[in-house]
Amino acid sequence: MTAKPLVFLHVPKTAGTSMIELLSRNFAAEEVLRVRNTHHSLSEIAGDIDVAIAEGKKFICGHFPYAAVAHLGDEIDIVTMLRDPVRRLASLYKFWRSRDPGSAGGSASEFACRVSRALSFEEFVACTHPVIASATQDEMCKTLVGHVSQTPEGLDSAERFQCARDSLGRMAFGLVGEMTESIRLLSRRLRLNLLDEIHVNRTDHLPEIEVSQTAREIILRNNQGDTMLHNYAERIFQREAKTARISDLYRDIGERALTPMVADDRGSHHWDATMRLSGTDWNDRESLPDGSCYRFTSAPESVIYLPNPFRNRASTLTVEVAFFNRAGMIDCCGEVLASESLEFEVNGARAVSSARILGEAGEVFSIPIDRLAADAPFLTVALRSRYGISPGVFGSPDQRNLAAAVRSICISHKQIELAPFHVGRSTTVSAVFGSRRITGTVFSYGVIWIGPELSACLGRPSVASVDLRKTP
Repeated sequence: MTAKPLVFLHVPKTAGTSMIELLSRNFAAEEVLRVRNTHHSLSEIAGDIDVAIAEGKKFICGHFPYAAVAHLGDEIDIVTMLRDPVRRLASLYKFWRSRDPGSAGGSASEFACRVSRALSFEEFVACTHPVIASATQDEMCKTLVGHVSQTPEGLDSAERFQCARDSLGRMAFGLVGEMTESIRLLSRRLRLNLLDEIHVNRTDHLPEIEVSQTAREIILRNNQGDTMLHNYAERIFQREAKTARISDLYRDIGERALTPMVADDRGSHHWDATMRLSGTDWNDRESLPDGSCYRFTSAPESVIYLPNPFRNRASTLTVEVAFFNRAGMIDCCGEVLASESLEFEVNGARAVSSARILGEAGEVFSIPIDRLAADAPFLTVALRSRYGISPGVFGSPDQRNLAAAVRSICISHKQIELAPFHVGRSTTVSAVFGSRRITGTVFSYGVIWIGPELSACLGRPSVASVDLRKTP
């Protein structure tokens, strides 16, 4: 649990009620202060919070701005939630329309409820009355402005965004559009239990608000600061979420050895199916008549854990696979069944193959991974296939759902590159394979028939890359 008092800044219609419910479960009732008198001056709110902390309150929440607690600096932990401005205002309009004006509490709230019932959504977001405009124009940014001297109403959208961005760097936050991931990340950062079932404060009994293009344009024009803040927060959030996923996975598999790879004299790292494998949903190794080995992935997904020898450096992952043909046998002749269905994911992000080479030993997929791997200590590579086949359809008792037969995997500095020219069905190219030059025939752009000589080289661990150039 966080050792410092925790302050939750509740921006209206950003799942704040739900978050307060989750956060408050970690504190005794006498340790919680709900700041309700937001019509008091900022200095009065700040004073009330100072007194509450001095009296031992551990969790303070409410509709008050960051400026009320900014002077406490590192003495407190702060958390807030942000939301797409269009969705936030649609929810606010829906909420105010659902309330009984007579029980709204306060003249401003009563007025807002009556106005919302009288206006269309377009009229509501365009309303310039101070009570309405204060809640519909850059309210997230205005909540996060951190200094009393910086009156939010006296700043333009760009200035509000800059102040709010600086404040956001001093607190934990989540996104309503990423609620599940937000709860997971906040649980980790705040060291609190937020993983219980969440109650979402919704008004589902009311019709959905239809946001016209005109209304959307008005919202974006009046909420330029909030739009910039939400976009900025999304980028930070996705980076933190990716780091957390990798960290969790590293922690989970830390006691298990990664899949071993053998380094050659050029610095490339290789694994083949004769070696031990660390991962999930792989089948036992099997042998072809020529003595070579392969391991079947399972449909829809198999995962392998690999070391990352080239952290923060350009690198490429190459995977040599074979597929079933239509007769249910391993295909080594190019007539593959749904090879296009194989997809790769590296460290939680989709990886796109930059080259596919088709040879007698199967296909070799070349995948640039430097941006996906970043500084991760290892790689979690998922091989996904939309199709699988069970030997049971041929009368075998084997009921496995088999997909691709993986023969080898290589991580290298270099990359298999296809010649950047348009080719016909029988254009001859040559492949520089280390010090050797081998010719082959291009079937179509991006798919190359290598021939048995080059295919044999692909199966050798010493091979690092293939560089194709048009034969003069």
